[in-house]
Amino acid sequence: MVNALWDSWQPDALTVGAEGKAVLHRDRVHPIHHCGRFFDVAGPLNIPPLPQRRPVQIQAGQSAAGTTLGARFAEIVFTSLPTLDHALDFTRKIRGQAEQFGRADGLPLIFSSFHATLGATEEEARRLVRERREAIDFERGRAQVADMLGGGVDLSDLPLDAPLPQRVLPELASVNRRRGRVDIFAGYVRQGYTLRELIVAAQDTGHWAAAGTPGQLADAVEERFRAGVLDVISLSGLADPRQHDFVVNGLLHELRKRKVVADDYAGTTLRENLGLELPEGRRPA
Repeated sequence: MVNALWDSWQPDALTVGAEGKAVLHRDRVHPIHHCGRFFDVAGPLNIPPLPQRRPVQIQAGQSAAGTTLGARFAEIVFTSLPTLDHALDFTRKIRGQAEQFGRADGLPLIFSSFHATLGATEEEARRLVRERREAIDFERGRAQVADMLGGGVDLSDLPLDAPLPQRVLPELASVNRRRGRVDIFAGYVRQGYTLRELIVAAQDTGHWAAAGTPGQLADAVEERFRAGVLDVISLSGLADPRQHDFVVNGLLHELRKRKVVADDYAGTTLRENLGLELPEGRRPA
């Protein structure tokens, strides 16, 4: 229904007239006549078409229903993939589902949040990581780990330096939020992580994290890119001038040299810059 609304205006339905005024061609705007289980919508959309016609559709969430939705409709999926193995497994599964829905190879694109600690030298990066860990409030961290495990567990009396007992793990099917993150942290528990180690890991909330020089972090990004499990990346901290300089003049420069990132924008819309073709939509009569 939503896609039909985006497609209800033909690209040339609104043009500029001789005097610079907008001219609406009513015969190029079409109702959608949607009658479904939940909605009856006549249409058309009540705003002119976007330059890219449909906005890029992004899905987040790793529940079974969420990944099926992403595999069927999303052009990008945003998810927590802390290791390359996690990324390979998730990408294989969701693109396998997408193929079953008849979608093109390489869809959906994979979007990861990269928690990067950048240093001018490797030693500086290690120092920044060490300082960050020394500043952790481990008592407060118990609640953070409980949240990573779905929020329904009590870790207040457990020792910090002993492996977390597997009896505290929830049934994954009973978790109704952030299920992918629960799966990741349950895996850490099964590997024998202590509560202290889990609290350290929780500072990155299940996302991909690495520390090093711009070149070393470019290695990490390139590895995932070449493996076909990274298409879109987000970085935080760019409001800080030093972090901004490291990213723009360091990391980005390295990625461009390696042809991981293009030298310039490919077009004027997000869709064009991601290399996403417009899906075949409803063709008005």
